[in-house]
Amino acid sequence: MRSQAFNPRTLRWIKVALCGALLIPALLLTAHSINGLQQKEIAAERMRTAAYEISEKVGGIRTLMASLVGLYQASGQLDDQALMLFSKQIMEHADHVTSIARYEHIINSERRQFEKNLSETGIFNFEIGHMDSLGKRTIRRSAYQYHPITMLEPLRPDNARLIGADLASLEGLGKTLDFIARRNESLLTTFPDAWPYGRQMVFFRPVYLGQQIPATESERRRQAAGGFWITVDVEKFLGKIADRLSDFDISVQITQGDSTRLLFEQKAEVASPLYLRSLYPRQQFVEKWESDTSTLIISYQTQIGYSGYILCLSLASIMALMLVISQLYAQRRQRLIREQERQNDHDALFEIREMAEKTLNAVQDAIITLDADLCVSHINPAAVIQFNAKPSATIGKPLDQVVRFQMADERESLFDLEAALQNLSHNSRGEFDIVPIGHSHADFILNLTLSSSRNPNGDASGHVMVMRNVSQEYRLTAKLAYQANHDALTGCSNRYHFEQTLAGLIDELPFNDCQHALCYIDLDQFKVVNDSCGHRAGDRLLAELSEQLRPLVRNEDILSRLGGDEFGLLMIDVSPELANQIANRLFEFFQTHTFRHENKVFAVRACISVVQIDSDCDNMKDVLAAADIACFTAKDSGRNRLNVYSTTDVAINERSAELSWLPRLQNALQNDDFMLYLQPVASIALLADDPTVASSIQHFEFLLRMKGPGGEVLAPWQFIRAAERYDLMRQVDRWVIRNSLRTVAELKGGPGGTCSYSINLSGQSAADPTLKTFIQEQYDNYQITPSQIWFELTETAAISHISVANELFQSIRAMGSLIALDDFGSGLSSLGYLKNMPIDIIKIDGQFVREIAKNKIDRQMVLSIQQLGNVMGIKTVAEYVEDQDILDELIKIGIDYAQGYRIGEPAPVATSLRDIFGDQRAA
Repeated sequence: MRSQAFNPRTLRWIKVALCGALLIPALLLTAHSINGLQQKEIAAERMRTAAYEISEKVGGIRTLMASLVGLYQASGQLDDQALMLFSKQIMEHADHVTSIARYEHIINSERRQFEKNLSETGIFNFEIGHMDSLGKRTIRRSAYQYHPITMLEPLRPDNARLIGADLASLEGLGKTLDFIARRNESLLTTFPDAWPYGRQMVFFRPVYLGQQIPATESERRRQAAGGFWITVDVEKFLGKIADRLSDFDISVQITQGDSTRLLFEQKAEVASPLYLRSLYPRQQFVEKWESDTSTLIISYQTQIGYSGYILCLSLASIMALMLVISQLYAQRRQRLIREQERQNDHDALFEIREMAEKTLNAVQDAIITLDADLCVSHINPAAVIQFNAKPSATIGKPLDQVVRFQMADERESLFDLEAALQNLSHNSRGEFDIVPIGHSHADFILNLTLSSSRNPNGDASGHVMVMRNVSQEYRLTAKLAYQANHDALTGCSNRYHFEQTLAGLIDELPFNDCQHALCYIDLDQFKVVNDSCGHRAGDRLLAELSEQLRPLVRNEDILSRLGGDEFGLLMIDVSPELANQIANRLFEFFQTHTFRHENKVFAVRACISVVQIDSDCDNMKDVLAAADIACFTAKDSGRNRLNVYSTTDVAINERSAELSWLPRLQNALQNDDFMLYLQPVASIALLADDPTVASSIQHFEFLLRMKGPGGEVLAPWQFIRAAERYDLMRQVDRWVIRNSLRTVAELKGGPGGTCSYSINLSGQSAADPTLKTFIQEQYDNYQITPSQIWFELTETAAISHISVANELFQSIRAMGSLIALDDFGSGLSSLGYLKNMPIDIIKIDGQFVREIAKNKIDRQMVLSIQQLGNVMGIKTVAEYVEDQDILDELIKIGIDYAQGYRIGEPAPVATSLRDIFGDQRAA
């Protein structure tokens, strides 16, 4: 039987069917691969474009924050008006920036004064408040430090409650702000939902006191002055990006440590369902922007699959060619869309760059931006003027062809920009003091802030150089350094420099074989010149004397003015014989030296002592004490003497016995061997109406006495100098303050209970920054009304510690007590300092009062001081009121208070009160 074969036509259809059967899976597989690759590429490109645009916006915000901090550092302060104008300009160009604010950093002891100052400068009833996470505002409890909000733009009714709110009231935010202040870093975070600007990104940046950011963490902590924030609306921040990515799931969140907060979430709007989605993994892209303490994370996700239309075409093998054509058409259409999106992105970036360029051009600091190859890409007008460069001739050129720099501290060392950039870590910046090579002014110095911008891959895409002219700050620093070490009147080094140098020489003695010598010069009868011709003549004598002494000493020796009429000479690396020769040369000079003022001639003489400085010397205080002892011994011998210190000299040994005061004073502090006396102070107005002294007494002054070894009472002049010499006056003053306030507390309800009382402070206490805290503690301990207490400080001590004394005075006055300036008129610059010191009472020096009834000049001086006090609203007290004639003159002049033996002598507390108020009241 013959087998039946397929005919050719049937076989052809079989081949076609087989080819079709093979073609359909191949087409489906091809369509699947093309569709997946195409959609992945489109999604990745769109997400990269969005990430780049957001990166530019984040960079723009950092640039705005840097500009804001730069404006603050350039001016030292940014007031409300400046912040408002700056905010308005920024928000007009960047609608996603919703607010710009200023916050301060203060400690608890400054809180009252800080609130008072802001209330007086425009923020009515300003008070630091607590705002909880629900947005409820309450009074801020006492804390060690605060971060109150002091400026906010725009200031609308819905956010005005933020003014005065303490950022530290939010859990953890205060510590974070302290951390970024110590590290000079930025912070990205959010506020609670109930707060104004809740669920918005908040960028913080710290600022510091002065116009230069401290270099060390300890200095940044000490000079921390709060900072600024910028809030950003996340929806506006994404803007058109979210609209263009409407088919994406988008989320924005911020992470800080272990915590994460979601700020924005958008679900994809799918026009039509996707089929075969399980064949494709979900396309995801996560971009992170890290700040110093937090991370901004933006996540994009989209689903890839077949649309129904493409699926139908894929399944229909007869439409294979149409499927290919449609794919080609879709690719072309997507390409056109991407090109249009790129053009839109380019236009948006151009607007942002134009806004940034306008901002840079408005800054007064010189700014140069460089590309990745260190070629100039932008130079602002300030830099054009600073470096005499034309933008058309500089753009595109390497920086070293436009301007070159050298280090300010090492003028022969060139500034290596490439090395400086290599040392910069990611998104950090560096600061350098540099000098343009060839600048016409030798002392011209710029502070360079160098920072880099980086692309998402971490590679540097450009650099920014911000240069601020700090020449004036450098000159001021040099001037202050000179003034800190030199006497303004004579030009000699001052006591501080003298003692520092002496201490250094003594410390080096064990390590070398050098010998040195100290020559101490104390002018005789210098007060005669001051009293006869006035202080101006005395100043001229000291200045002329300094000029005439310099040629008599060696160049390497140090001549210093140690006090009013005291000079010191450090003879460095000198033998005892040569030191004595130089001292004799100085002594011979004083034997013939005269000073002429107008028609008066004065013989200028001095007591000179010499102390050898060798390996036997242990410390500076002992050397100075030896010089003092030798000089005082010369004075005791009749003045105008040269005395070389020797441990075998009998007179010197007797003077050395004074050193025994140190253990006596220490024992007196430990055993309560000090005593308090009272001396009454009378109101002259009440005395004029009623000559009875008791009726005019409204005030007493506490005076210090000490018990002697035999029970005798020692006056202050017998032990105060020793206490000052051995730095014990702070302890003595604290004993006086504590026991005086205890006595005032015990007098309540009894005689003198309604009077006010004066407590004297020494110069050493005036320089003690912790004294104000001690005084407040004693007030609280004894329940004293501060207005009942005056604190007295001599004019000389106040002027010697003017800065710290002013701060102490202001703190004491803030407590409610009064400040009295004792011995007014005895200093060299009384009136000049008086107008700059917070003084309530001035006590006129007794040298002007004791002869007021006989000497017209003294009377006129007292009258002038009283008139000055009236103009300045300061009360006056006349000391040394010894008789009725003096009191009568003071009544005529109008002095407010009188103190002296005519009013009452110093006496123990109980005795003084009994003498004034009588036995019955004293009982």
